[in-house]
Amino acid sequence: MISNCSFPKLFKETMKRRVWLALLSIYLYLTYIIDFTLAQSGKALFIGDDKLGPGSRTVFLVTIILAVLSAFQGFGYLFSEEKTDFYFSLPVKRSRLFFAGYFSSIMIAVVPMVFARLVCYILEGSRSGDALYVTWMGILLNTLGFLMIFHLVLAVILLTGHLLIAAGGTILLFFYGTIAFGLVIGKYSSAFFDTYYRADLMNFLTVCASPYQLYSTLAGTGREEDIEGWLLASRLPEMAAVLIIIAVTFVLIFLLFQKRPAEAAGHALAFEKTKIVLKFILAVPAALIIGYYIMLCSVGSRSFVLLVTGILFGAFTVNGILEILFQFDIRGILSGKLHFAVISIFCLIIAGSFVSDLWGYDDYTPSASEVQSAAVFIRGLDDPSFTGKNGADFEGSRADAQLSAMQLKGSDKEVFLSWLEDVRTAAAHVPEPLTYAAVAYHMSDSRTIYRKYPVSGEEELEAFHSIYESSAYKKGAFSAISHKSPGIRQYVWSNGIESYHLDLNGEENEHLLKLLTSDLTGLRISDIKKDLPLGTLSLVYGTSDYGEEAPLYPCFTATLDYLESAGIPARKTVMDYPLTRVQLFEKSEKTSALGKKTASRSLILDTGDAGEIQKLSGQLLPAEYAANQLLNPVNTSYPAVISWKDSSGRTVNYSNMILKGDFEQ
Repeated sequence: MISNCSFPKLFKETMKRRVWLALLSIYLYLTYIIDFTLAQSGKALFIGDDKLGPGSRTVFLVTIILAVLSAFQGFGYLFSEEKTDFYFSLPVKRSRLFFAGYFSSIMIAVVPMVFARLVCYILEGSRSGDALYVTWMGILLNTLGFLMIFHLVLAVILLTGHLLIAAGGTILLFFYGTIAFGLVIGKYSSAFFDTYYRADLMNFLTVCASPYQLYSTLAGTGREEDIEGWLLASRLPEMAAVLIIIAVTFVLIFLLFQKRPAEAAGHALAFEKTKIVLKFILAVPAALIIGYYIMLCSVGSRSFVLLVTGILFGAFTVNGILEILFQFDIRGILSGKLHFAVISIFCLIIAGSFVSDLWGYDDYTPSASEVQSAAVFIRGLDDPSFTGKNGADFEGSRADAQLSAMQLKGSDKEVFLSWLEDVRTAAAHVPEPLTYAAVAYHMSDSRTIYRKYPVSGEEELEAFHSIYESSAYKKGAFSAISHKSPGIRQYVWSNGIESYHLDLNGEENEHLLKLLTSDLTGLRISDIKKDLPLGTLSLVYGTSDYGEEAPLYPCFTATLDYLESAGIPARKTVMDYPLTRVQLFEKSEKTSALGKKTASRSLILDTGDAGEIQKLSGQLLPAEYAANQLLNPVNTSYPAVISWKDSSGRTVNYSNMILKGDFEQ
């Protein structure tokens, strides 16, 4: 039994009790070292992540696992009345008891992580200043991520008195922001605001309210940069949010531990006063999302009656479920009528504000003086992901990247805003627009406001030519233009069927980039209406194996000539391949009785006849080059597979082809 002792002795006794967790931490970080070492040669033990910096997915996951286990293992005795009585009756101040568990958790998780990261720095080989920098940044950000998750999970444990309730609360905690902000506000905005595209503030709140997403964004687990190109400045908002959460939750968990009654063990909630707050936090987003999905059952997808019915049903159901959990009694489903009424009214007010556009969202247009720069992405213009249907859906497009990179300023901005006003006026008289334009207003006060506007017809696209042909638009639309030649490791040419790598020296790199930049800047609307791309040129930079693609049109004479002088068949098309077989399919779509659409395709031609192949080859095109379906539409209803024999006599099959025109038997 622990007597009235000093903090070092109490800390030592606590560490003895947690030996198994310390051994697990050491084991997990040893797997990181092995995984990192194998990844250097392209192999994988666990994830196969070769990142030395904060973006290592292995360390990211290990710190989360240890944060959750540390909280539950270090303070899990609070769920048992006997153990709680034992620990709280010890002749030790509660603050010492708290800090013994708190600091032992940090030591168990952080010390092995620091050791493992330094070992990986040594194994990485270069041992450059940049490598050391990202190593220490990894230690810092992973420690902050651990503390944030540990504090939040511990707060859940201290607010609850039952293991199952705490476990469920922890799972919900990880994804609360995604549900409360990303799902609810995003769905309602899309349903009731015609001009809604995205909202940076909502996205930031979604990230900040979801510990998993916030930690992932801070560490950069989804980014490519590691030793080269890693910048702390791009993560300052997330870092500030994490530091605030750590500071606030530290005060919260310390006070909760001091105030927690011993008899709370075994109960759903440790503090009765938190019931209404927790109910409100949980029931409001749940009722709103249930109401939204019930509303979708209506034919027009905007039935206010079904929305209200769904919200009331959701509020009643969630309120009842929470009462059952809080009381551990099925009869609790009918309790909390006042809470149900308050939650329902609040949800209806929120829903009503979206339905009536109380915020004036669709009517808002910033003045030219407020806009520092603007950006635009037209669905279907230089957009291989667009199929010609549902131009309001930007899923799968590079709209976000283009809106972030583009800066139309000065006269370019004035011309664009004037064009946009004409587009909005014309769209008011057209029920079915041709496509949609996503717009970003980069404001003078550093905000970015996004909107989505319908583009009614080809006249508006024709009028877009002065904007499209400006250098500011091209820099945002084609990221290859913004690259500097010293950062380019190599170029990769492809015509959609085969590819070649160009390993050029510094001077050749710079020359080819100048040619490509000149051709892209000179690309006109009339060019893309007349021709489809012959291929692409990718700029591969840093340590990545991927790069930024630029299309190669027939009018890119200077670039194509240079590539051919380097031995690249830059003007080679499907017709120039010795095809031995063509398989042609027809796509179709079936709709079930419930309205679900299922895509399928059927074989309509399988030929090896030289005459038929010759006839078809002129109409075959790699599907990815149907990039301008608005101005140069291509029929994508007939996917194809082609076969040919290479120089060694081996049969090569390529499946991502389409027949440009209609198929005639």
